Amino acid sequence: MKLGEPQTRETALREICQRYWRPLYSYCRCRGLGVEDAEDATQGFFEQLLRLEVFERMGTGGQGRMRSFLLTGMQNWLAKQHRHRTALKRGGAVLDLPLDFAGAEAAVALQVEDGKTPEVLYERRWAETLLLEARRQLKADYETAGKAEILRVLSPHLAGDEAAASMAEIGAELGVTEGHARVLLHRLRKHYRAALREEIARTVETEDEVEEEMRHLRRVLLG
Repeated sequence: MKLGEPQTRETALREICQRYWRPLYSYCRCRGLGVEDAEDATQGFFEQLLRLEVFERMGTGGQGRMRSFLLTGMQNWLAKQHRHRTALKRGGAVLDLPLDFAGAEAAVALQVEDGKTPEVLYERRWAETLLLEARRQLKADYETAGKAEILRVLSPHLAGDEAAASMAEIGAELGVTEGHARVLLHRLRKHYRAALREEIARTVETEDEVEEEMRHLRRVLLG
C-alpha cells in the first residue's frame, strides 16, 4: 500500500485504523485479553506504527500484504507488551479515533463460540471487513447516482442465486421488465466486485496480489 509523502502518514494511518482495527481487536480478545486490555493493545499498536513510521516502508522492504503485516505486527506487539508488562495509559492516545469497541465486542462474543483459533477468527473478521467496506462504497456510489431505490430492492440478492429470487416480482417493484431487472442485478454485482477489488487494492502492492487476495477471501468465507 502506497502512502505517498511522509507528511501524509498520519492521515493514512487514520484511514487504515478506521477500516481494519476490528479484526485486530477481535484477535486480541480471542487471545484471552480482557476488554480494556484489548482496547489498549489495539490503540497502542497503531500508535506504535505511526511513531516508528513503518507504513512508509511497506512495499519496499518485503513487508507483504496489509492483512498479514498487521497480524504479525500485533503478535509482536503483544509479545513485547507481555515481556515488559507495560500498558498504554487510558486516555493518552494520540490518534483520538472514535473506535466503536462496544460494537466490536458484541461481534467477538459470537465468534469465540465457534471454537476457532484467534488467527482463523482474525482472517474471518478481516474478510468481513473487506466486504463491509465494499458495500459501503457501493451504497455511496448508488446514492450519488440517484439509484438508492435500485440498491434497496436488489441488495438482498447481491450475493445470492438469481433463481432464488423472482425477477418478475423484483422488476414489478422497480417498475421495469423482468429482463431489465436481471440487467440491473448484473450491473449491481459487477459494481460490487469492482468495489471489493478496489478495497483489496488498498491493502496490497500489485495487481497479482489483488488476485491472490481475492482467492484467499473466497477460501476464508467458504471455510
